[in-house]
Amino acid sequence: MAIAAEEEPLVLDRPIFAERSLSGRIGHGIVSFARRKPLGAFGAVLLLVPVLAAIFLPGFKIGPVEFPSLIGYHYDEYTLGQDILQGPSLDHPMGTDQLGRDLFSRLLYGSRMSYMIGWSVFAISTVMSVSLTIVCAYYIRTVDLIMQRLIEIVGYLPDLILIIALFSIYGAKPLTLILTLGILQGFDTGRVLRSVIIRIRGLPYIETARS
Repeated sequence: MAIAAEEEPLVLDRPIFAERSLSGRIGHGIVSFARRKPLGAFGAVLLLVPVLAAIFLPGFKIGPVEFPSLIGYHYDEYTLGQDILQGPSLDHPMGTDQLGRDLFSRLLYGSRMSYMIGWSVFAISTVMSVSLTIVCAYYIRTVDLIMQRLIEIVGYLPDLILIIALFSIYGAKPLTLILTLGILQGFDTGRVLRSVIIRIRGLPYIETARS
């Protein structure tokens, strides 16, 4: 009776499905998303291009990291009496203003400042509102009473008048605007989060856990 020879396992030098690197997975995900959602990919490009242009084109320096400027002019660079109110050209893609300053560079620097203020205000308000809500929800009989009276006092003050008053005291600086708007938005968001926390505190599973 013949005995069937055992089949030898197939050995490959390289695996058929090699594991992709992190950059490969990210690239594959971006390509697949663009194929499935072309309108979403187009919207993402419209959103990212101005942000990346505002960050990288004017150049920046953060400690030892320095990225050179890719535009030929600074936002306040001009020669008195020259290049006044010029039209779009290769040197000035958007022309110049009444002082001869490049409008494209001024647009990039202004958009960078706007993004910085917006992101900073969002970060400050988020951290502040979440922290205050957690503390007030835990000490609802003591700290919450004091914080709610403080929030009501600040809420009655007009935001614009408060910003003007702080500008007159500390100067019209971006840091003053960021801190003022961040704190005001933090109080407003904290009030909304507090109502959510109070609703959650009254749910049956919370009462069951306490008992």
